[in-house]
Amino acid sequence: MTTEITDKSLHYFSSRPRGKHHRHIPMETPHNLRTLAGISTQDGSVIASGKLYRSDSIAQLPTLSQKYLDALDLRVVTDFRSSLEQQNTPHQRCVESIRVIHRPIPVMGDNGRAEMTRVLQTVDSADEVARWLSDLYCSMVIDFSDVYAEWLHSLLSVDSYPQLYHCTAGKDRTGVATALLLKLLDVDDGQIMEDYLLSNDLSADYITARMTGKSTFSWMPEKASTDLLRPLLSVQKEFLQVMFSHINEECGSFSHYAQQRLGMAEKEIRQLKNNLLSPQ
Repeated sequence: MTTEITDKSLHYFSSRPRGKHHRHIPMETPHNLRTLAGISTQDGSVIASGKLYRSDSIAQLPTLSQKYLDALDLRVVTDFRSSLEQQNTPHQRCVESIRVIHRPIPVMGDNGRAEMTRVLQTVDSADEVARWLSDLYCSMVIDFSDVYAEWLHSLLSVDSYPQLYHCTAGKDRTGVATALLLKLLDVDDGQIMEDYLLSNDLSADYITARMTGKSTFSWMPEKASTDLLRPLLSVQKEFLQVMFSHINEECGSFSHYAQQRLGMAEKEIRQLKNNLLSPQ
């Protein structure tokens, strides 16, 4: 059953065309922006309105998109992009009332484009690209667990809201951040996967443009098949499944991972729920 969104911050968008999903905030750029409001937990609570938004990069936006984004009254923006990504595409407009916090997750090394070029030059199939990406997901939750821990602990402060968090495409590093958060909030696995896969729907036009050559990447090797791009541009349920399996293998359970790697014991999880959840 679809949860009706009552996010008070979205009233500004009422005259805009309806999004592709009830939590989608429709803009030309960013295209993968949505609120987490309305996602329900297993005890019947929901993530409250005006708290958290996930997105692809908002570093450089057209004037109209910035105008719509301002309506969210953000207090914090968390940027998971690498230092080089931040340097190449800095946040152009920094409102004094918004804190932009860089929490880099350079899972492909600082120069992700160069690494993707290298991979596409050495693989023969999209399945190989997908396996490489699955390994990256495992690396994210273990090798960069300290970054996710810092972010999650920041959410224990009421001063962290409203907040938008993003990477470049808003699907992998941001997708992992969201999956970890929702797991801590006791959202069921089906809804976690649904939110994760929603990036494919919201990015469909972008993916099609890249796959058909209407919009090309400067780093794409000339002889590489565009079929190899699909795993890079989209998300697959296997990525998240492999990631959570890896967490269980490394730590015994997600609960142990939350305590050992994220520093989120019962007290912290309780505070997180107090800050984010409301009765349905």
